[in-house]
Amino acid sequence: GGAAAAAARSLQVVARSKVGVRVYAGPSKANGERVRAATDSALNVDTDSAAAVRYSDDGRTLVVVDGAGVHLRDAESGELRAHIALTGVVTIDVSPLCNYVVTWRRYNGATHEENLHLWRVGDGGGGDGGGG
Repeated sequence: GGAAAAAARSLQVVARSKVGVRVYAGPSKANGERVRAATDSALNVDTDSAAAVRYSDDGRTLVVVDGAGVHLRDAESGELRAHIALTGVVTIDVSPLCNYVVTWRRYNGATHEENLHLWRVGDGGGGDGGGG
């Protein structure tokens, strides 16, 4: 943790398009390189249904919402930290410690399903989603 860990993390830019989510790395002030596509990144998601993308406040977790649910991934390695199997999510937010996720879906008057959920996803480093 601390300043050393923050300095070791690279700058990332995430783009969401019709064909998926792409992570771009750099630039680095140390060597003046340009932004480049991180084509081998485990964070790249090939999906035409990416509804939302968000980093946690500390930048360590990338949250992607797609047709299969909500995926919380380590922003450096791409490792899946948690998955919430909830479809139709329109927007999300993450608590400052990344241990809770709020999801919102459009209200469906026909089914009267709850559309705002609070999920506990462990200590920010693991878990598989929780009740809502």
